[in-house]
Amino acid sequence: MKILRALILSLAVVAPVALGTAAFAAGTQSQTVTITSAAPTGDDAIFDRVDGLGSYVPEGTSTSGLPVYFSIDSPDNACFAIPGALSRPGDPGAITIYWNAPGTCTVHADQPGDDTYAAADQVSQTVTVGKELTALTAPKVAKGLLGLSASTFSTTLTHDFAFGPGVGSAGYAGQTVTFSVLGKPVCAATTNDKGVATCRKAIGVKVATSTSTYSVAYAGDGFDDAASKSGALR
Repeated sequence: MKILRALILSLAVVAPVALGTAAFAAGTQSQTVTITSAAPTGDDAIFDRVDGLGSYVPEGTSTSGLPVYFSIDSPDNACFAIPGALSRPGDPGAITIYWNAPGTCTVHADQPGDDTYAAADQVSQTVTVGKELTALTAPKVAKGLLGLSASTFSTTLTHDFAFGPGVGSAGYAGQTVTFSVLGKPVCAATTNDKGVATCRKAIGVKVATSTSTYSVAYAGDGFDDAASKSGALR
């Protein structure tokens, strides 16, 4: 995957970029352009979902019938693009967009006109590139004798990642998770190489007699989303 991304980046055009090469002409008839492809969302707009076919190939039409030229703008480097698309061979305005990091990717569509048509007003589409997904488990926890003896809290934190053309999931090591009861932190722990975090803490008599649930939370980071889960406290 790293080799593939390095190869793609070596071909990429730095954003912002106008990938069309046609010069703006001096025609007089008006025209408009429309982006006909829907902006990707959810699992289709997660930053590391990159494979050989790219993340998104925008499509559009012009009322003149002339080709639409696409470009991108992403100040936070959420996306990059290369000219052309396997799905549209010979289309001079086509680009293939790849998600590169969480953030905002703006896709622009232009039609520069010809001897008959004036240039169309640019239209744009915004894609919010999301963080990779994470998940926590919340197995049942024993309260301990009247809450006076220590309870053992445990969880497994996993995160998704690109795996070939699909998606894999594995334990996420070195991350801090926090266990809470009645909305107040009880203890925190760091996940091991399998994504498991465990801590022991007495919750006290008052808490033990007031609730039968606890929660565990992961705050997320720059590339992975936050997660939380509730479990039984018996």
